[in-house]
Amino acid sequence: MTARKESRPKPLPKPINQRIRLKTAIDLTKRYQRSAPASEKAGFFFASGLKDLLAQEGVYGMRIYHGLDKDGRYRMVLVGVDAKGEDITSTRRVAKSTTAFTASQEAVLLDGHIPCPPFCPPGSPL
Repeated sequence: MTARKESRPKPLPKPINQRIRLKTAIDLTKRYQRSAPASEKAGFFFASGLKDLLAQEGVYGMRIYHGLDKDGRYRMVLVGVDAKGEDITSTRRVAKSTTAFTASQEAVLLDGHIPCPPFCPPGSPL
């Protein structure tokens, strides 16, 4: 059996407009909900965590990994991504008294979304 070789990610494309119309969003979410009726519809993250993640030096965007906790429950892991398409999983701190780099520290990563259901807005068309 041969080991799967990890390759470098493809370079990220130039920024594009990723906004969609509400009707498109409704079509996408309803189609998913029909295909997986027992699963979560969405997950909520607080703005403070998202701001911290996006404010990290070098963040170009964000990636969402899908995961399962030890009990098999669905989780989302959010990580900052740099302009080369690499996950930002650690940061390098600059010492206050010098321009030399000191120890690395873990970057801001997010988990612990608030699931919908049961925390769903009753009036949302999504």
